[in-house]
Amino acid sequence: FLNAEETLDFYGRLFNMTPEVRRERIDSLISMVGLQRARKRQLKEYSKGMTRRIGLAQALINEPELILLDEPTSGLDPLQRREVRDLVRELGSEHTVLVSSHILAEIEAMCPRVLVLAEGRLVADGSREELEARLGGQGAVQVEAVVGPDAEAARALMETLPGVEKVELGPRVGIHQSFQVHGEGDLREDVGALAASQGWALRELSFASRSLEELFAHLVAGGEAGAAFEAAPAPTPAATVPAPEGAGLVLELPQAGEAPAPPESAATGGGTKIIYSLNPFDRGAQRDLGAPVEVDDPTAGEEEGA
Repeated sequence: FLNAEETLDFYGRLFNMTPEVRRERIDSLISMVGLQRARKRQLKEYSKGMTRRIGLAQALINEPELILLDEPTSGLDPLQRREVRDLVRELGSEHTVLVSSHILAEIEAMCPRVLVLAEGRLVADGSREELEARLGGQGAVQVEAVVGPDAEAARALMETLPGVEKVELGPRVGIHQSFQVHGEGDLREDVGALAASQGWALRELSFASRSLEELFAHLVAGGEAGAAFEAAPAPTPAATVPAPEGAGLVLELPQAGEAPAPPESAATGGGTKIIYSLNPFDRGAQRDLGAPVEVDDPTAGEEEGA
């Protein structure tokens, strides 16, 4: 059985690295993934978290521009998950990292940008905040206060505030009545000013954004984006780009930190985006997704920034 050093040395040889380069990369990677004390230990003695970390080091041995990770925190304990999340975020500062996972809380903790796929189609692309703004997945202000015996009157008064769409009555805990205020943006300042003017004693005034799971359900199981996805016509394949001999898949990807060039259709105001198929049996085929990504996108027709 190989230890960590021998494993990384083996993969370095596969990439035709010189002994000097291999030694430098092995020392750097083992330090980065925090396995200095276990570098001579055989991999069969590693915990699952340590195995996951040496796997990341192995993937980085040739300094790739793109790293693909599938469920990187699956099966790990809380401490191991935190270590892997921190490592993935660190990698994202120097590499393009694509993480695939059904554990959306982990995606939210690791990734600044989210792409949502439903039945093989891209239905959303952006940060969690951008998805909230575009898809109507607004957060809410949670209020707990002493408002007197007439909670319904207090609820109706909150609904008169600018930007408030609706106010829901929550459970009463002792002398405190809870409310959930839904509307445009963070309304805590307005609710707090109203409470002060009415003499309400506040115990809680907090803003809770929609979780990525809630936004995903809004996209896939219903809502405007879900309807747009259902109504969208099947994508029409464009001209196939021939792959070079011996290549399984050809992708044109930006360097880390480099803004991707906007597709021609987006640059002309069409609001559509082109992606490349990751299906190895459909090499190089392009998909014009059209309608599924045209969901209240204020940036359509503008050149994307860095």
